[in-house]
Amino acid sequence: MKLVIRFAYHSGPVSSIFIPSGDNVSKNWKNTFFSTSLDRNVIAYSLSSSPKVKQIFGPNPDRILDVRWVPDQDYLIVRCIDGSTSIWEMSTGLLEQSIYGKTGDDIYKNALPLSESYKQNQLKQIYKQAITGVSIPSSSSLSGPTPPIQCIFFNIRSLYSDLHNSLEIPEVENLTQLRNRELEREREERERERLEKEQETERQREELEAKDSADVPILMGRQKRGLSRTLQPGHGHGSTENYGHGSIENHGHGSTGGHSHGSTGGHSHGSTGGPNYGHGSIENHGHGSTGGHSHGSTGGHSHGSTGGRGSTGGRGSTGGHGQGEERAISEQQPSEGESRVIHSPAFLAYSFLLPWAHDKQLDKILENELRLAPSDMVITFGLTGHNGRMSIMVPRADGLNKRWTTSETLTALHTLSVASLSKALWTVGDNANACIQVVSHVISEIPVISANYVNPSLSFLVRYWHDQTDDVMHSARSIFISAVDRLSYQQCLDLAASWGMFLSKSVDKKSKSLAVLVLGILGSEKADSLDPVLSKRVANAILEIIFHESNVQLRIAAIELLGKGFQTWFKYITDVSGVVLKLFKLSVITEPKALALCSHHALMIIGTLEPMQFLQALGNKIRNPTPSSPTKNSGSGSSSSSTTTEEMTPMEQSKALVTISALVKKHPASLLSSLPILVEAIVRSLDPHVPYLRNACLKAATNLVHELVLRFPMVAFHQESQRLAVGDKKGPLYIYDLISATRWYTLEGHKAQVSALAFSGDGKILASYAIAESRVALWKISNSFFGILGASSSCYKAVVVSPTHRAITTALLLEATKMQWIGPRDFLLIRTWEEEATRISI
Repeated sequence: MKLVIRFAYHSGPVSSIFIPSGDNVSKNWKNTFFSTSLDRNVIAYSLSSSPKVKQIFGPNPDRILDVRWVPDQDYLIVRCIDGSTSIWEMSTGLLEQSIYGKTGDDIYKNALPLSESYKQNQLKQIYKQAITGVSIPSSSSLSGPTPPIQCIFFNIRSLYSDLHNSLEIPEVENLTQLRNRELEREREERERERLEKEQETERQREELEAKDSADVPILMGRQKRGLSRTLQPGHGHGSTENYGHGSIENHGHGSTGGHSHGSTGGHSHGSTGGPNYGHGSIENHGHGSTGGHSHGSTGGHSHGSTGGRGSTGGRGSTGGHGQGEERAISEQQPSEGESRVIHSPAFLAYSFLLPWAHDKQLDKILENELRLAPSDMVITFGLTGHNGRMSIMVPRADGLNKRWTTSETLTALHTLSVASLSKALWTVGDNANACIQVVSHVISEIPVISANYVNPSLSFLVRYWHDQTDDVMHSARSIFISAVDRLSYQQCLDLAASWGMFLSKSVDKKSKSLAVLVLGILGSEKADSLDPVLSKRVANAILEIIFHESNVQLRIAAIELLGKGFQTWFKYITDVSGVVLKLFKLSVITEPKALALCSHHALMIIGTLEPMQFLQALGNKIRNPTPSSPTKNSGSGSSSSSTTTEEMTPMEQSKALVTISALVKKHPASLLSSLPILVEAIVRSLDPHVPYLRNACLKAATNLVHELVLRFPMVAFHQESQRLAVGDKKGPLYIYDLISATRWYTLEGHKAQVSALAFSGDGKILASYAIAESRVALWKISNSFFGILGASSSCYKAVVVSPTHRAITTALLLEATKMQWIGPRDFLLIRTWEEEATRISI
């Protein structure tokens, strides 16, 4: 073999190769191929007599997902992961424009595939479906031809969806209802497949996963029992879809199990004692039957000789020669209490993925409660990778449990698959105990009892940290945290140091993003595992993603890590106000909702830990907007510095009050020392000289005042006079007039935290109580103009009450004291530790 030519023009790994094919290829693009890379460029190469680079199309906005073209108009269409569609002139290499939204989607869908091989089509089908069978032909050996290797591909996400769909189906009362339901589902699936073939479109994320993820385990085997269905039409001997025709057990070992022949009607022949399968007879195993065989025709029955297990009554509905779908429905009625979820194809995958033979007690639970049994044949597991590459473990007698001792990715994939499917099952029927035991076993016990156990890949798990499916997300998090908890302090330091190398600028974006997430989780869970230098780098990297990243899921993960580990990152953030404002801007966007909800949650955490910074950031922005400071798009990825200088619109200021109100409801104790700052923000929003601001904020301000009075006994409001009083932690009382939006009075008399306030019925007297002083003070409130000028009034009467003899805590201040007027000159001081309230008369 001789190297003919070498091209080295990409600055990153090459991800795809496209060779134009079809009748649309003009002379200009004959003998040409295209390559894409993680450097976001598409390069066209000429293989003519003088090989060279013809054009470079890039850089593109984000990582390249697919490349298509419109040859008659000389356009190259590049689709990126961020949803953009870039249109390039092929002859000149110039970018015409990059388009987002529906217009870009339409241009991409109407363009022609640059090249698409049979292998790519096959892979797309595998990744789209929950269960797909593939026959891998094997070469002849010295002993003669060997049968093909039979593989079953499981798409865990599709299996999960299939399982949930099956759980929504009501219980069937008899076999007729079950069969009718299955036939109806069959018709619906055929119609859906027909429409998909006509449209010839695939979801973009599924294509991305098909390129660079190892999410689909490969295994060879069969389902032990229960309803099952093969999802592909049979084509005959050795075809890709012909995995239900009698050769699932045939792993290339030679004799036992025989060969698989798929003729018209699809007969399956096997040697003595071999398990045999025919159309619709996955249930008909024929174990131990001399000369046992299956015959199946279109809609025919399966027959087995004496001794063949499950050989009576098996039915199938195959169309033969690739027409229709094969079905196998057990004639046996489900027993009383049997969970209906066994009628889902997901049970086929689930039974293979379960950790059999690790714990005898767990095996009994699975057999008795889930009615499953381990496979009685030798199977092996593997992974699919980029462009259909596969890695399969060599079959061994104990190969079923070798998956936990082989590779980090295989451990992570199988643990996540088992945990996710188990969580979907345990809410149904009596499955909870068995499924909880399975999850606990794969996450906590197998790592301890398995010799040479390989820890799961953290980079694999972190990709599902914010998965759209809750069960997958929670499973990935549990596995990740469990794996980190098993590490010693030194191992954590080593892990942090190894991932820290990926934070350098020279590392590609994907690797750096994974490193940020892994280190962010590590810093949030075990802060002492990151040294100060690395912690600062991680904090800056998290903020970089929050402010500038276009990938929504990555941004959500970064925001969650910022909130969860805020105590770790806080000391390294130079502009906390800018971060608060950025999160606020993201929390009020309408789409995507997940980003808004995550930003709001992070705001609540920051507000609880740093209420002063929180209120200063949002409260100081509640004012008359400056006309010279236009408001920027809240969804933009502006930097921290630009965010702190932009003004809020009146509507955004109203939403800021709503956000503050949410913090008051959830964590009132954190705001106790910042009440005057909070009330000042409310007053500014009600400025009568800025009517459009007051109108926009009036409802939110009213609700916030209500929450303050409800949750803080040291805040009082008089409805008729529209006066709001608040006690400061240092002793002063501030009275605000909400009609004029001014501070009306400053009352100084207490030397300690004011514990409770109450206006008299006519609003002319304000009673205040300081628990630390054991003293009640009475203040006359007049409508004098001097109050507006900040004049102070003195206490005209003081009453000493019995001391508390209790430690003054936040809970005591918020929940244990209250003042209530019961007449024009009488009020009650209510203290929860006293059996009777103290009545005070003036």
